[in-house]
Amino acid sequence: MIELTNRESASVILVIVVVVALVAVPRLRPDRLLDDLANVVRAFFVWKLQLSLAIYLVYTAAIIGIASVFSIWDPALLKETLMIICGVGLPMFFSANRVSESPKLVRDIVRDVLGVAAFIGAYVNVVSLPLWGELLLQPFLVLVAVLVAVARLKPEHRIIERLGNGLVGIIGGYLIIYTTRQLFFNSTVETLSDEADKFALSVWLPITLIPFIYVLAFIAHTEMILTMLPFLNVGRQPSMRVQLACIWGLRFSTKLATKFRGSWPRQIVRAAKFRDACQIMAEFREAVRERDRALAAYEARIQ
Repeated sequence: MIELTNRESASVILVIVVVVALVAVPRLRPDRLLDDLANVVRAFFVWKLQLSLAIYLVYTAAIIGIASVFSIWDPALLKETLMIICGVGLPMFFSANRVSESPKLVRDIVRDVLGVAAFIGAYVNVVSLPLWGELLLQPFLVLVAVLVAVARLKPEHRIIERLGNGLVGIIGGYLIIYTTRQLFFNSTVETLSDEADKFALSVWLPITLIPFIYVLAFIAHTEMILTMLPFLNVGRQPSMRVQLACIWGLRFSTKLATKFRGSWPRQIVRAAKFRDACQIMAEFREAVRERDRALAAYEARIQ
């Protein structure tokens, strides 16, 4: 059975309270909230999205299965695994269409799982406050975060931003001290080993999702290109050979897919043969390389 920590239990309780309050008290609901939620639910049940989600779940299950074979994963990590799949993997999944370059995708994910903020977050999550403390602290942190975000938009409110950041820093420092004290007096070798396994899981599982997210991003960008082409061709879909040449010419690169705009789509739809379309895509790739070389030379001059 999955056991929740005080921090996790408090989060569940607070979410339930917010949902019940929004349902029971109409005055607390923003206008058209229910209509917007209904639209989101309807959009969620589109077959393409459902298929992609199913493949995502199969992929993660395969990763977990392989890790289990090599004794990297065991059922004791089920709760943390589900939290990563839903809390880390799904945001990556739904933002795949914003992935433009594979090096940036790798850097962002590695930074998120191995950065200082990630390490501090994992460390203070080892130990929870008493339930009443979590129920008080979490809404307060949300309120401070909202105030800081709003204050950041207006220069005259920078004092509020600095005050909020200072409060978060003080609370973070207290949580670090509290966690260290609890670990020093109450931890055992076994509990430390369990926490090390959980931290390792929070690192290797998101990293193993990178190939899937990259493939998904390329498919999303390619689909947008193919959807756009008929509008540039008097409503007619280009021939299958031209579409295949376009996809092949992108060389499975999200960078090229995001840069395929301007006059290039119009040239592709005018291609009559596979060879002509391949030639246009070769010229497109060379233009991208030339632009990258010019940009690199410019950056080198101004440094």
